[in-house]
Amino acid sequence: MITVTEQTQRTLETPEEIGAYLAARYADHAAKARFQPGERVSFRSSAGVPPELAIGGVGIMVYDAPGNPFSHVMVLHSSGREIVVQVPSDNLAQAEVAGE
Repeated sequence: MITVTEQTQRTLETPEEIGAYLAARYADHAAKARFQPGERVSFRSSAGVPPELAIGGVGIMVYDAPGNPFSHVMVLHSSGREIVVQVPSDNLAQAEVAGE
């Protein structure tokens, strides 16, 4: 047998339709993502991450889109402020949390 790829096209006319489309796509992405929003992650590699970012080598997942090589993670900057950075998803792992 053979597998075919079908593609559809539709026009989104209103902000409500656009919002509904994006909400559905986000739900689909979240269901397929390696990491979920709010999940603790650790850095397996700090390649490409400046030393003043991701203090402690851990962060909180903000967004991990399936098929995208990068994830958005909230980390601590050496100044003590939180910052959201984009890092290679392959450099992340689920963090082990002591006592859980």
